[in-house]
Amino acid sequence: MASTLDKRVSKAFNRIKTGQSTHQDIKDLLTGHFIQEQQRVTLPYERMRALRSAEQLLCDLLDPKQTPRVPKQVRQRARSVLRHWPMGSQLDLLSERIPEFYNTVEDPLYCAVKRYSKD
Repeated sequence: MASTLDKRVSKAFNRIKTGQSTHQDIKDLLTGHFIQEQQRVTLPYERMRALRSAEQLLCDLLDPKQTPRVPKQVRQRARSVLRHWPMGSQLDLLSERIPEFYNTVEDPLYCAVKRYSKD
């Protein structure tokens, strides 16, 4: 069951994506992310997936067809961040060098525990 914070963040993201966003939606999305990060443990593969998803979000914010009615200032910030965003090959290298923080695959032990807890 999703928490109230998860629902609020999800609604804010959907409003941004459909072009019906306000500055408060963007604030909720960013604030919600940081609050969630403090509330739960993040696994290495989840961090890598988040980096790749964040890149896609930034690309979507730049595309008026994907996210209409996004303020010009937000598009400019997204473009600025993407200018220095690590490329896919750099992310792969990051996962090779420090797999305990960034990894592309789930930890086998975690997968086993997750499967066991579902049964």
